[in-house]
This record gives sequence, structure tokens and C-alpha cells, in this order.
Amino acid sequence: MEEKLFNGFKLTEELSQIVSHKIIQEQYTDAIKDAFLFLTGYIREISGEDGDGVGLVGKVFGGKTPSVKLSKFQTESEKSVHEGIQSILRGLYQAFRNPRNHDYHSDDRDTCLRIIVVIDTMYKYLKENIQSYSMDDVIDSVLDPFFVCSEVYADSLVSNIPLPNRFEAFITIINEISKDNLDKIKYFIEALYRVFDAELIESAAEFVANKLRGKTPSETEAYLYLLQDDMWKYLPKDVKMRAENMIISELKIGEIYSGLLKHQFGKWAAKFGEHFEMKDDLREAILNRLDKSWYSQDYISRFYLQVLPKLFNDEKDIQEITRGIAYAAMSNKAREFRKELLGVVSEYPQEWKSSMRKSIELRIYEDESYGNSLLEKLK
Repeated sequence: MEEKLFNGFKLTEELSQIVSHKIIQEQYTDAIKDAFLFLTGYIREISGEDGDGVGLVGKVFGGKTPSVKLSKFQTESEKSVHEGIQSILRGLYQAFRNPRNHDYHSDDRDTCLRIIVVIDTMYKYLKENIQSYSMDDVIDSVLDPFFVCSEVYADSLVSNIPLPNRFEAFITIINEISKDNLDKIKYFIEALYRVFDAELIESAAEFVANKLRGKTPSETEAYLYLLQDDMWKYLPKDVKMRAENMIISELKIGEIYSGLLKHQFGKWAAKFGEHFEMKDDLREAILNRLDKSWYSQDYISRFYLQVLPKLFNDEKDIQEITRGIAYAAMSNKAREFRKELLGVVSEYPQEWKSSMRKSIELRIYEDESYGNSLLEKLK
């Protein structure tokens, strides 16, 4: 029936099912429009892109690094063929689809069949020639001993991965984590984050969450290294709170003694603490460390002094933390803490500066020279 309908030409089954009944009913212009809708849907499907018509074709097949390639796209001949197919697709939309969308048309059977055969030919060509992307290629490119740890290089690698394969690439590389390749993977993962939309970012966080379940602090650390700070809010509460409890527990005993860092896992609240469920427990732990020895105070200065304003927000909390800072710097005179504090206080919010000035002034008698240096930076 179909071959008779198209004068011996056999359409691909997918397109035939869409247009045949319209042709039998002599709805020729509608059949052409439906054929273009089918082609547009296929291009969106293989690319993961939105859009329509010429704009969609340009977005998917255009540019120096097209998101969908019709060959290895390495030789001039391969690039020329690719550009030719792109031009044909653009021409199809401009010459045959757009006029029927913008103006009234009444096509005869012969015109309808000829246009649909061309559309089917392009669909079949795309289906047979689109380059599949192997996840082995992703692994090889990221674990390459000559991988360049730079945003430019990582962004270039990601641009070569078709949109529909990018989340699969994320999963593939996360499964390759080891201490030896963590920096390479971080650059690559962050390049993926830059092209992920909000939905994919959330999906990425959920995937990492499953990796975190039941892990020890040392096993968890690599995954925290790869998460963006605001992705914490997407983690399920059970995963999030368990990780928070581990971090806070390590923070409570964290020290820097003669340059030796102990319990470094406690540092991760500096990155994610703003989004903690257990923020009250975190604040209490930080205040407690400020009230102890040089070793605990220097630990806080190494990881937390710059981010404290994100963790202590209301007036009472600010008063408490600035009193703790003043004690560590003015009364206990923790050496590394004092140096670090001089470098960050000028960046504190105005409400913090006001509270800091009061706390420093109350203890100015303990070290007038250092206290005046702080007050100068708090103006």
C-alpha cells in the first residue's frame, strides 16, 4: 500500500505512519506540515535542544564545534559534507516549511510526495550518520595523562559531547573517582555544571547523594570536593544531616598544631554550612572552638573566618561570634588567627563591623597596638 502510495518509493516506517493517512484523505498540505513536525521532533530528540526551523538547525549542526556531528568532523571533506547537510536542512525549512506556516497553501499530490520524500531522505541520512558518543571516550579524555587542568580545556572537552550524553558523562566520570585523578575530574565536572540547567544540577546532586549514603568521612570527602556549595540544598535530608553530623563532629575536635592539620573533614561546613539543616549545631561548634586554645582557634581561622558572616546572621548570633573572635585575637592572642583576621575584617558586612568594633574596644587594653590595627580596618 505504502509503495503504491509513493510510486514505488518506500518511506521509513516512522514517517510513513504519520503522513500516509493524510495523503489518502488528500490533505496534502497538512501531510507536509506533519512531516516537518516529525523532522523537527527528531532533531530536538538527538540534540536535547529546544527551538524550531532554521534556528534549531543552526543551533544543532552549526558552528565550529556542532553539538551533533554527522561524521568524525576532522577532515575538510567531512566538515564540508556536514555543512552541506546543514544547508539542505536550512533550505528545506526556508523553502517549504515556512511558507506553509505563514501563508495559506493548497498543495497537490505530486508536490506533497516530492517534498515528503526529500524530508524522509534527510531523516534517514541523519539517523544513519549521526556519530554515536562512547563513554569510553569520556573516560579516556579526562584520565589522559596530558589533561590540562584549566576551565578552557575542560569546557572544550564538554563542548564535544552531544547534549543528550552530557549527564551520562557526569555519571560515568563520578564512577571513576580516585585520589589520583580528583583534580582532573573536578575541572571536568565543573565544566558540565556550567552547561547543566537547574533540573540537571538537581539530578546531579541526587546522584551524588546516593554515593554518600553510609560512607565514612574519608570516603565522603571526594564527593564533597565535586559538589557546588548551593547543591547541598538538593540532597535528601537523611543524607544531608548525616554528612552534616560527621562534619560538625570533626569540627569539634579540629586543630592545627605546629602546622599539622588534624581532623580536616571538619572544614567542609565552610563550603556548605550556609545550606545546613543543622546550622544551630554548626554555630555552637564554631563558638566552642573559639573559646579554646590556639590550636582550635587557628583551625577556625584557616577555614572559617572568611565565611562566618554567612553562618551567623541575626543580631544575637553576630554579637556572640564577634565576642568569640575578639577573645581569640585580643585575649588569647592566637598567632595565625590574628594574622588571618587582619586580612578579612575589612570585607565583613557593616552590621558585623559595628559589632566587631564594640567587642575589640572592650578588650583594647589587652593589646592596644593590635586592637588599633583592627579598628582601623573596621572603619
